[in-house]
Amino acid sequence: GNPLILWKITVDPHREPENPAPYWVEAIKSEIARRWGTEVLRYGALTIHTTLEPELQKAAEEAVAAGLADLDRRLGFPPYEGAAAAERRRYVQAAMVCLDPHSGRVKAMVGGRDIFISYYNRALTARRQPGSGFKPFVYLAAFEADVASPVSVFVDELVSYEVKDEIWEPRNFADIYLGRTTAAWALVRSANSTAVQATQLVGPDRVAGMARRLGFSGPMEPHPSIGLGVNEVSVLEMASAYGALAASGLLVEPTLVTRIVDDQGHELFAHEPRIAQAVAPELAGQMVSLLEQAVDRGTGQRVRASGFAHPAAGKTGTTNDNTDAWFTGFTPELAASVWLGFDDRRGHRLVDGEGEQITGGNSAAPIWAAFMTEATRGTRPTAFPEVPALQRHLIDPRAGTKIAAARDTLVPAGLPVLLRPGERFDRQPLSARP
Repeated sequence: GNPLILWKITVDPHREPENPAPYWVEAIKSEIARRWGTEVLRYGALTIHTTLEPELQKAAEEAVAAGLADLDRRLGFPPYEGAAAAERRRYVQAAMVCLDPHSGRVKAMVGGRDIFISYYNRALTARRQPGSGFKPFVYLAAFEADVASPVSVFVDELVSYEVKDEIWEPRNFADIYLGRTTAAWALVRSANSTAVQATQLVGPDRVAGMARRLGFSGPMEPHPSIGLGVNEVSVLEMASAYGALAASGLLVEPTLVTRIVDDQGHELFAHEPRIAQAVAPELAGQMVSLLEQAVDRGTGQRVRASGFAHPAAGKTGTTNDNTDAWFTGFTPELAASVWLGFDDRRGHRLVDGEGEQITGGNSAAPIWAAFMTEATRGTRPTAFPEVPALQRHLIDPRAGTKIAAARDTLVPAGLPVLLRPGERFDRQPLSARP
């Protein structure tokens, strides 16, 4: 019945800033129009309580702006501030979402670098390939199906597959292969070949099913390449799915709005999040531990090199065609995803002036680290909670056997892994090779 009108956005009941973040305003206007029609936007009568935290929003905008300025330089673009409006459309773009994984409340969102050039919200609306950022869901599916565990041994090497009467050879970054390796080390080092083997082992359908349970709503085609992140996702979905790992496997529906009241103070809407146990707490705990190692010793090491020292877990993502770069990660309290790329995928690539690939590790991860440094400033580091059912072991990352310490310089120091009850060290080496 009654017309529902957007009048102002109340971030906090005690203060009512005008338009604190333009992409937020546009996103909420779109949500109001979707729920109650565009007519309600014309007159003004609603107070909308959002989940935005101004301090985190400011930190997100500053981290993205600084990261993009550095990326402009690496890509050979003149300073953005001096470019004409028509030229600014050609520049590299970015998006970020930060949310509380335990409540689903979105704390900060950057939909693009300049709303005056483009209203398109790349954080909520755009769908891009996540690349290697999708690999955790492959291994989650394999662990859940008990066809592999963190200590399962694969041979990471170039493998040929016949797909639709054509030969497909998924290659590792820079054509570097790990050889004999555990599933744990393959994920930490983001080995494409082993991710495809694990996909073949568990089946692409199970991988797609895992992704859907974790909130990915777009088409999730169960092709052999699904494990390399070829299906398109949103930045919000990535932050939410990784957030479920931080929340012991609970997927909490993300939201930007907590409640809406009319000009008489009547509550018209109160958000009640949908919550689902997407994966078992033990599986989530295993993956958190592996993604901690990915930050400390894997492709996400730039997070540490950038100075962020709090407990963190996460994964880089870089597409093979150099169009998308990601870092998605979390602390025990916050989950955030950062995406970088061009709106025009056909005309631009993330390659610097010397022909070097710009990756999630060397572009998105530093932005994530800069944001998280500010987001956690003044807080005490909090460790990820222990999962009682899991047992911690130190393993040889390539052989999957228990060790007490590193044995030579070629083998990294023992890799800590968490195993569920009944998971064994005596599995035969696995291979899904044809």
